[in-house]
Amino acid sequence: MLVPNGEIIYLGTPQTEMSLYNYLPERGYDIKVWPARYPNTKQLKQYRGRIADRIVNILKLNPKLAGTSTEPTRFSDIDLREREASYGRAGFSLQFMLDTTLSDQDRYPLKLGDMVVTDLDKEVGPVKIVYAGDKAHEIQGLEAFGFPGDRWHSPMWISTDDQGMTSYQGKVMFIDPSGRGKDETGYAVVFQLNGMMFLMDAGGFIDGYSPATLESLAEKAKEFQVNSVVVEDNFGDGMYKELFKPVLSRIYKVSIDDEFLQGRRSKGQKEVRIIETLEPVIANHRMVVNRKLVEKDLTNYNKHPGETWAKYSLFYQLTRISKDKGSLLHDDRLDALSGAVAYWAEDMSRDTLKAEKEHYDNLLEEELKEHLKYALGYEGTTGGFGETLGFIELSEQE
Repeated sequence: MLVPNGEIIYLGTPQTEMSLYNYLPERGYDIKVWPARYPNTKQLKQYRGRIADRIVNILKLNPKLAGTSTEPTRFSDIDLREREASYGRAGFSLQFMLDTTLSDQDRYPLKLGDMVVTDLDKEVGPVKIVYAGDKAHEIQGLEAFGFPGDRWHSPMWISTDDQGMTSYQGKVMFIDPSGRGKDETGYAVVFQLNGMMFLMDAGGFIDGYSPATLESLAEKAKEFQVNSVVVEDNFGDGMYKELFKPVLSRIYKVSIDDEFLQGRRSKGQKEVRIIETLEPVIANHRMVVNRKLVEKDLTNYNKHPGETWAKYSLFYQLTRISKDKGSLLHDDRLDALSGAVAYWAEDMSRDTLKAEKEHYDNLLEEELKEHLKYALGYEGTTGGFGETLGFIELSEQE
């Protein structure tokens, strides 16, 4: 774009961390950045003096604007929060904050501290869980392979009474096969309830497609009574699945979901795909982890060599993955978790508060029906909560 003083201005958004914009100053160009939010003091340093003067001057007059929208008529603060949840921290930083420098926090976007850890039941789950990321809810004594300072957290509040617990809406086991060698056959069992993911179990087996491994996987499916099993087709062009079918049929009769994989052929770089699947769920505190799994993940149950066994841990892989190609030596357990979460992707859009309200409305509806049946001799209708209340209002008028 040509402006009145003869200067050329190009408006654009960086698409990668290695953006051409980073090299333009070396060629004599002046770069000015207008991010979607006013940056805080720490973020200002990352722009190396390239933030637009108008943004800097406004912040000097009112530092409290840091973190709010620079153009609320286009992007409200609520809209930006929704976009950050959708893009993930790193993607939002690049696309909306126009920040091409990745700190360790952005480079490794999956955090233990963004998840909730608690004891989980295999049959019923809590209708509501309130996340707490403060120091008061750090779980002492529960180790992990995360970075220093990244801690597990217990929930601030969890519904545990009879009315606050209900059956899970779905249970899936995802298997990422491997042959014999240093890689594991990874698996993950994830339940879904009201848009929340419950990571019940995950792990790996080292002897590929041996009868013992196939039977162990089938026993896992039986233990957690999963509704569906998905076997990734990345090994032997589906051969692993064909070997597994008769074993699964003998131990636990459940279908292998082939339809899901038809729309999920692995595309693009694996690391990017895994992060883009998991980050929106984890960063928004919608992942609840079974405490027993955390404790199991800290053990070298496959007897890997002492100097490398931690790299097989699910939570080591989760906290060490970046968008750099080959950032993980082993990713089998994490890839299985990513597949299981992707299976429930459509359900993640479900509003947890709305689902909670529906649950308690249904309980109240049943309670009112019982009251009408036994107190008034009225059998009630199945027309819903409002219809039952309408009958009560009519009875009072009569």
